[in-house]
Amino acid sequence: MRSFTKNLLILSTISLLLSSRSGVTQTTTIIGLADDATATTTQIHSQAVDPSSCIPATGVCKTALGAPPSYSGGSAYDARNDAMWISDGKTIQLVDLASCKVLCSFAAQMMNPQATVSGLACSDGGRRLLQLETMPGYAGLRSYDATQCPPVPLRDGCTLSISNYAWCAGLAIDEPRGIVWVSVTLPGVVTSRNFMRAHALASKCTQICEFEIPICGPPLISSDVLGLAYDPCSSRLFATFGLHTLPIKIVDPLTCKYQLESCCEKRLAGKWRGLAVRSTGTIKPYATGCIGKGCPFCSSMTSGSFGGYPSLGNRDFGYAIQGAPTNSLGLLIVGAGRCTKGIGLPFLCGAIYPSLSSPTFFLGPVPLTGVAACDGSARVPLPIPSDAGLCDATICLEWVVVCGAISGFGLSPTHELVIR
Repeated sequence: MRSFTKNLLILSTISLLLSSRSGVTQTTTIIGLADDATATTTQIHSQAVDPSSCIPATGVCKTALGAPPSYSGGSAYDARNDAMWISDGKTIQLVDLASCKVLCSFAAQMMNPQATVSGLACSDGGRRLLQLETMPGYAGLRSYDATQCPPVPLRDGCTLSISNYAWCAGLAIDEPRGIVWVSVTLPGVVTSRNFMRAHALASKCTQICEFEIPICGPPLISSDVLGLAYDPCSSRLFATFGLHTLPIKIVDPLTCKYQLESCCEKRLAGKWRGLAVRSTGTIKPYATGCIGKGCPFCSSMTSGSFGGYPSLGNRDFGYAIQGAPTNSLGLLIVGAGRCTKGIGLPFLCGAIYPSLSSPTFFLGPVPLTGVAACDGSARVPLPIPSDAGLCDATICLEWVVVCGAISGFGLSPTHELVIR
């Protein structure tokens, strides 16, 4: 636990040092449950949106769920598994986005048996799943412990204050600023009115402020908000009307100060029925490793990440080494900024690629344990804080392996990651 906290502080320190930088990527990948072209079954769709343009949405997975009725549905992104929580109103499933396989499925636990699930959102790096349920004149929020399947409902439910005919179908979380966003739709004779409400994450049903948004797209096609998503890196709230999505720049959530951006047409059949933001964090190989004299020749030594994507708030993220000389020691170098051209030292078989200028951190040494001569492995957690200062931060990672009684050295392959 002590090392976990220490490693969390390392990335927190990096975020503090990088928080003043500018030029954070403005393109956001929204993803969520959508009707198929016939509106009888559902699919998972994805679309890239930036302040000036949006490309047509594309299909990602077909799902086993039917089309949600009316305002029902929901989507939440889990960076730990690169997977989507989706709901048709009664059932909630976790779908792996690479294989489209269902990883978990369970019946939603409702506080009001007459309501349906209308929104989902993840917090605490995906370890908590927040559920919005609604029916005309009623809306409630409750959480699940999503570290197991099926998730365990928590005793934290509360009821929102809405008018007799209103309902709520959009849910999003701004974890860095501690805000829960909920959409409130008030049906009209011809078109509806839609309001964005900011709530405190610490007390989910405590309203902070509210503002009304215009209809995005042809009003007679759809005038109801059917889903919300929030991108903490660009401070934008996305409100979808089904076939059109309105990006909203949130300047100050505590006073509901905002700026509307250009309406984005989906340009793919099937209305959004829930919305989330997918991580675009990356981890890429940068340089190969080597084994020096004095170490067993472990040609299969590799390194890489575990615990999902390098996404804001992903507490399960970490970096590992395997196939190293057994009973050696590993020292993980974590360097803020891009990997360098490399610094060679006489006693090493290759170069050190993380920048050795501050801020650079050395984690370990940790024992590389195993059974056979080249079974040495270790996993070091690098929990990523929910800190918008880390958006687009680049980090370079490399292991130094110390063999025997400092009889030789090895270097793991190097990786460069971008947090988002």
